[in-house]
Amino acid sequence: MNYNRLKKAYEDWLATSPSPVNDAAFIAWMSANVSSARTTISGDDLLDQLVLADYAAFAAPQRELFNTLTLKEALNVAPGTGTRSILSALFPNPSDTRTNLIALITSDRSEPRHSTYSIGPVGQPHIERLRADGRIG
Repeated sequence: MNYNRLKKAYEDWLATSPSPVNDAAFIAWMSANVSSARTTISGDDLLDQLVLADYAAFAAPQRELFNTLTLKEALNVAPGTGTRSILSALFPNPSDTRTNLIALITSDRSEPRHSTYSIGPVGQPHIERLRADGRIG
């Protein structure tokens, strides 16, 4: 458990939480599903969106670059990233693959809130350790 991230989550919760403020309410908040925009995709996700005609039109260097991207476990596709720029260059408008990628990247996904903080499920022992360490009151 990353207790610095857990402390940040606790502070975020306190800033927005209605009364009563108690450990059970925080644990429930951390377990609730939330929607978030997708900022990463896997190489497999990229390959699944590929339309063969778009790949067939690639020159050898483009194919090599695309193949390299598909080997990655996680690709950061947040706006302004290099990977997003590369994908935009590989699949200019109009392109069926680009349309598929945009649909994938802009789709909301639902996951437990604790995942958005990159920590595992939160339980009472975690909160007690935050208190024992003096990180929360």
